[in-house]
Amino acid sequence: MPLSPFINEVFWKSPNPMSIFNPDDGTIVEVNESYLKFYGYSRKEVIGKKLSKLKHFSPQAVENIFSQLKEKGNVENIFLTVKAGHDEERHILLSLKRIRVDDKALMLTIATDVSMAVLSAKKTRDDIIKIYDSDNDEGVILVNDFFGKHPSLFYANQTASAFLKKCSLKKLIRKLEGNKSVFLTIRSKSYYIKRKGNLTLSTSQLIMIYPLPDSTFIKKSMKKYAITPRKQEVALLAATGNPNRIIAEKLGISEYTVKEYLKEVFRIVGVRKRSQLFPKLSNFKLVSLSLYSVINYLPDLLI
Repeated sequence: MPLSPFINEVFWKSPNPMSIFNPDDGTIVEVNESYLKFYGYSRKEVIGKKLSKLKHFSPQAVENIFSQLKEKGNVENIFLTVKAGHDEERHILLSLKRIRVDDKALMLTIATDVSMAVLSAKKTRDDIIKIYDSDNDEGVILVNDFFGKHPSLFYANQTASAFLKKCSLKKLIRKLEGNKSVFLTIRSKSYYIKRKGNLTLSTSQLIMIYPLPDSTFIKKSMKKYAITPRKQEVALLAATGNPNRIIAEKLGISEYTVKEYLKEVFRIVGVRKRSQLFPKLSNFKLVSLSLYSVINYLPDLLI
């Protein structure tokens, strides 16, 4: 079929499996040689056939593709498990772009094989579980489908399991939505919580839970700064996760006063923003001694 010069050049020479299909009924109108080689087809077995009739896509995968097309139009990096040649299970990222050919609206698909990355991530996940299963210093949680409608707990070590009895997984996920890290205070105990993961290949997330020193430690730490007792109260409440409105209610002052007190506290303590206050006052450093190297060099994919 006639393609534009640019698409023609990229399409036929690309090492990535590529296809063009009609979005109205899912009929394949063209595929490149990499597509045929990867999935183990001949051209006769593919051209004119519908996506739903091809063996490499499960019915769930086809439904996922069309639902995302309907919702977003162009789609980047749908993570799919497919059947390649000789029924071998492979993992791909599938991107879909709208193109026009002879005034017809068609979809161009581009697949990237990420099977080796998936295997590497699974090994990393197993290594994390093995190391942290007997570690009581930090909590470790692995959550599947973190950003989806039905997130589920895959793994929690002993420290994390104790934490989840105080704070449900649903509440924890809600707190972490839009944030890579948060400070939480639950039943007078404070925690620093950090998530690690990437949307590129998976919605799974690794969540680290660091129990922090109690408020008594912070009170002692503040004595070395020239902060008035009232401002110390404001600083303590802010450092342990209380928003300005709650601080104002607890201390019987206005939110404006809370903001002004915090500005002065930030200046004296030597921080620029609220999230830096607790680490500064508690002398807390984000270092996981037993798995420092694994966390810092963890692949972005967690399956």
